[in-house]
Amino acid sequence: MEKLTPMLRQYRQLKARFPDAILLFRLGDFYEMFEEDARVVSRQLDLVLTSRRFSKSVKLPMCGVPYRQLTTYVAKLLALGHKVAIAEQLEEPRKVRRLVRRDVVRVITPGTVVEEALLEEKAQNFLVALAPLRQAQGIASAYGWGLAAVDLSTGEFVTTQFQGPQAQTRLLEELHTLQPSEVVLPADLAQGEEWAARLRAVHPARLSPLDPSGFDPA
Repeated sequence: MEKLTPMLRQYRQLKARFPDAILLFRLGDFYEMFEEDARVVSRQLDLVLTSRRFSKSVKLPMCGVPYRQLTTYVAKLLALGHKVAIAEQLEEPRKVRRLVRRDVVRVITPGTVVEEALLEEKAQNFLVALAPLRQAQGIASAYGWGLAAVDLSTGEFVTTQFQGPQAQTRLLEELHTLQPSEVVLPADLAQGEEWAARLRAVHPARLSPLDPSGFDPA
């Protein structure tokens, strides 16, 4: 049985709250990533993949970035479509004799960025929400769709809807025009491989599935 040290237990508790995010875990002068996050980020950003031993039986993959370069690396992760959770130290290590308290202080997704340093110059950054206009079985060409798009960095806001036999085609054309960095949609639709593939074929935006009860079909 794997024995968890206090710090590893702390890390995994935070990671369990944000399983779909890359967790940047502040550890001294670095933000560290462990386990699968470390494997993914080290490969995508060409970082050195090392390991950290937490006990005789527990040795985990690890990679990290200097805390002074946080903005640079968060921007790179967002550009790759990742959701990022930042866990900070909430007290100074030298002032405590126990495990430093840490918690996630911010979660950033590609569509919720407002800082210029994290955005591409002269590019819009739309967050799009999609909702079916009526319930139906499966994905059909007669589906009706509602679309809302907002660029949080500029305040631009757009809404529209598509109905009839060409609704899905027109929706995909609109997404191609908007080029969103993130698309929010009901989880049951996001899980449909064919539909998700069609969306990604238009633009490789991050798909963020949410509880269908949060969408109000007309």
